[in-house]
Amino acid sequence: MGPLAAEPLLDHLGMTGHTSGMKVAISLPDDLCREIDLCAKQLKIPRSRLIADGARVILARYALSEATAAWNAVADAGQPGDEPAVRVLRRRSKQAVRRAAGAW
Repeated sequence: MGPLAAEPLLDHLGMTGHTSGMKVAISLPDDLCREIDLCAKQLKIPRSRLIADGARVILARYALSEATAAWNAVADAGQPGDEPAVRVLRRRSKQAVRRAAGAW
């Protein structure tokens, strides 16, 4: 079995020495590195995957907060029917209904 035949098996097992992703050098505190290494070992995943998965969680959370902020901005701009003319019409309609109810 040549190296090309073994490569898909190794890639499937996550045992390749290269990745298709970008390599990045980062600096982390020693205690954090130890915790990352321990967690990756316990989960039986590469350190890079643990860090990538953690980054994805943070990015998803940030994206959700951005969506929430966008919805809040729309709500702060006012709800449909908050225009001055609509409020006057609503107030007059309520007054007319009260007057009509009092006539019964």
